[in-house]
This record gives sequence, structure tokens and C-alpha cells, in this order.
Amino acid sequence: MHSIYFLTFCSVVQACYVTSLLAFPPQKFARIMPKTERSPTSVDLNPHFNQTHFIIGDTRPQKPSIIVARPTPTRATTPPMQVFFSPDDNVRAKLIEFITKEKGSIKIAAFSFTEPHIMDALYSAHQRGVTVECITDPSGLQDRNSKIGGLCDKGISVHVYNPSYQEKSAPSYMHHKFVLFENNDQGCPILWTGSLNLTKNACDKNQENVTVIWDKNVIKLFEKQFDTLKKRSKSYK
Repeated sequence: MHSIYFLTFCSVVQACYVTSLLAFPPQKFARIMPKTERSPTSVDLNPHFNQTHFIIGDTRPQKPSIIVARPTPTRATTPPMQVFFSPDDNVRAKLIEFITKEKGSIKIAAFSFTEPHIMDALYSAHQRGVTVECITDPSGLQDRNSKIGGLCDKGISVHVYNPSYQEKSAPSYMHHKFVLFENNDQGCPILWTGSLNLTKNACDKNQENVTVIWDKNVIKLFEKQFDTLKKRSKSYK
């Protein structure tokens, strides 16, 4: 009787073994075999896989788990970018916020400048020791609401672009709209640029865009261009 039970048990075991081979052919286990025992066509695991995971049956020496703590991205480590649109995003307030935070210098290239609140913020920055410079196009001076004269009267350095700085070329416009901040949010330089003129209509009515950039390489290019514009301009007074 016992022999019959034993033979029946062996038959069941053999049937399970055959079934397992059919369901899981040996090639599927190549991934958990030591490298020296794998077939030439087997696919290796990621070489770093067993540093943070393990597989039952893997005969390779297991390394302790390693958890790498990645720093949270900040403006100081990862140059981000922000985009604002006028009149939806109150760009005037955002620009004044950057002006208020500035601790070093502010360089402005603006085709037109008529916005009084931005002028007041720049004057306040000037009073607390921030170096403020502005370059504008002469056509903007014809606007009766221009604040260029007011900036100059408050002791801020103003330069007016010379449309004929190249004698052989046709007159041109200084059509830039950007602001460079040297030492601003989290101690980083910032570039403010886009289609926005520093005017009331641009801030409140016109469909405009502004991009704020923390990328130092991009900022250096704009700083270089600002210096080039100064060479192509004349002092307002």
C-alpha cells in the first residue's frame, strides 16, 4: 500500500516538473543565473540592478542597498524659467518685486519707458545703493509721458541709442526690452525679457509676454549685448 502511495506521489511530482518546464523554459531563468552560466544570447541585467534590488536565486554577491539623496532643485542649482503674460499676470507687480529684491545692479534696455510705478521702484533701488542704468531709443523720448528724463533727474544713468552709429548703414531702432538683475532672488542673477515695453498700456492692455531666466550663460550673453548697446549710445545728459 505504501509503495502505491509513493509511486502516485512521484508521478504527481514528475507531472508538476514537466508542466513547469513547459511554462517556464530554462531560457527564461538566464537572467537569474551567474554570468558564467548564461547562454551567449541571454540579456544581461542592468549592471547596477543588484545594488538596490535582489532576485531570489541570484548567485552574485549582493551589495548593500544604497539610497542616493538627490538635492531638491533650486534656482541656485538648476536654472529655471518662468513665463508671464500681460494683461493676465500683473507683470508690473512682478517686475517691481524683482526691482525691490535687487541688491547689486539693474541694467535696463527699453524701447519705450512711460510707466510711473516702475520708475519709482527704480528710484527707490537707486536710493538704497543699487546701481541702475537704462538704455532707450530716441523715438521713445518723443512721448510726452516718457519717464527717461525723470530717471536722469533722479541721478540714474541714462543712455540714448544712436540710430546712425554706423555712418554707412540706414538708421535703426534700439528695440530691445530686457532687464538684467545682478544679485536678486536667492542671490542669483536674473534676466527679464520679452515683448513688454515699460509702459502702462503694455502692462494693462496689450497682449504681451515676459520670460524670466536664471540661466547664467544666457544672462552673460545679454550682459555683453548691453555693453555693446552702450557703445552705440550717447549719454542722455
